[in-house]
Amino acid sequence: MDAPSFPSDPWINFKGQTTTEVDAEYGNMPAGAQVLLVNQTSGAIQEDSGVLLDSGGSGKVSIEFDASTVSGAYHLVAQDAAGETLTETVTFYIHD
Repeated sequence: MDAPSFPSDPWINFKGQTTTEVDAEYGNMPAGAQVLLVNQTSGAIQEDSGVLLDSGGSGKVSIEFDASTVSGAYHLVAQDAAGETLTETVTFYIHD
């Protein structure tokens, strides 16, 4: 008899960044999830940073930011369609 299969928890991993974007890989995301750039200190979501993962699943995502992004500690947060946090990345830093 085969072992029962259980869905794995969603995950997102920081992979790197450039001067204009943050790159991550994700897996086990539900359809309609979105990834947001969040200021670690204030908790504020960077305006226009959301990337919708229409079909969910696994893949790669790039979140763009510009010169108006305040320098500091950030992380990416994956939320479901209802806005509930699913998972987040480690902290990384954006410098101007």
